[in-house]
Amino acid sequence: SGGHNRTVLLYEASMTPANSRAYDGVCRYAEQAGWIVQKQPYSLAAEKRTHGRAAKGLSIPEALELWHPDGIIVECAGRPTQLPLEEFGNLPVVLLDSCPQLAEKRSVCVYTDASSIAREAARELFHLGLSEFAYLPYTEDTLWSRNREEEFARLVRESGLKFHRLSVPRGKTNAVRLVEFLMPQIKDLGKPCGIFAANDEMGRAAISACEALGVGVPEDVAVVGTDDDESLCENAAISLSSVRVDFDASGYTAARLLDSRMGDRRKRVESAAMTAVKVVRRASSNRIRAADMRVTKALEYIRRNATSGIGPLDVVREMGCSRRLADLRFMEAVGHTVFDEIHAVRIERVKDLLMKPGQEVFAIPNLCGYGSLADLCRDFKKRTGQTLRGWRSSGAR
Repeated sequence: SGGHNRTVLLYEASMTPANSRAYDGVCRYAEQAGWIVQKQPYSLAAEKRTHGRAAKGLSIPEALELWHPDGIIVECAGRPTQLPLEEFGNLPVVLLDSCPQLAEKRSVCVYTDASSIAREAARELFHLGLSEFAYLPYTEDTLWSRNREEEFARLVRESGLKFHRLSVPRGKTNAVRLVEFLMPQIKDLGKPCGIFAANDEMGRAAISACEALGVGVPEDVAVVGTDDDESLCENAAISLSSVRVDFDASGYTAARLLDSRMGDRRKRVESAAMTAVKVVRRASSNRIRAADMRVTKALEYIRRNATSGIGPLDVVREMGCSRRLADLRFMEAVGHTVFDEIHAVRIERVKDLLMKPGQEVFAIPNLCGYGSLADLCRDFKKRTGQTLRGWRSSGAR
């Protein structure tokens, strides 16, 4: 890129972990391109953080006067932007997390493909042999929530299965009221059933409603959220499975498209749809073949700790039985040994890191529980049939 010494303004609409990952992607591209990135909160962000009591920060004319930017990235949080884009004049602008239907004509957008998210959720839930399925929408009537629902409903009905739409209180609501609102609806669902939630916040509410009812998760109700927000997915007794969207790549792509526009303003730059990567399976959808609670708990222990360097004996201690019995229970439940499960989790983490643009390979072993790069290379080749370099260059998922 010829972007050295360029300055880019990044307008932040929200402060969620998912959007933080998108900002990381922007900043990683900027570092490679030699840009200076100046983050600017705008009114939506200020109101969310301080309930409307904050000063709004610099106006657009003041920010342009102060920074003299070469381009603008506006993060929209899946909604129409509240910024008056005309005030940016002829500066190149890219909208991050805003689908083209919500944007002005000729706007360049990086957006999440709702169909791919719904397909990943359906794939995760369909293989569980459930009798009914439900969609839990977001409390705000947003286009992204409606699009996810439409695609999920289509997939369920075309598979000859039963679809329900759960209702939610509209507008601002607290967590307790939301759970109380969901409880009678979840109670009335045929069991076992699967719930696809618009995002992880709603997925956690569904699990809380099940816990309050005494309904087993995932035995009676399996739940899949969206965004893979670890602060919501991991920090509970029943961890939440979630569709991972590569927000980091979204930010990186937004910066790349902006770079193209800054390089030649006459060049036509197309909007880019980011597809879902996969479902990160956690306890809320992990219905194993044998209803062995020791194996269920051990799988969760491995998922949380495999990349920290644990070994089979650590898992055996958690299960409170012999190594031989632990392996027999694992073979019956999941078809492989404790050792193989640990390494399967590590390999998935390695693949995630390999797909990150700019991730140095030499740093990966320490992040994934391997003693050395040689150990990692050997295990990866054994389990995937490819080298690290070959897998990365093929763009495999």
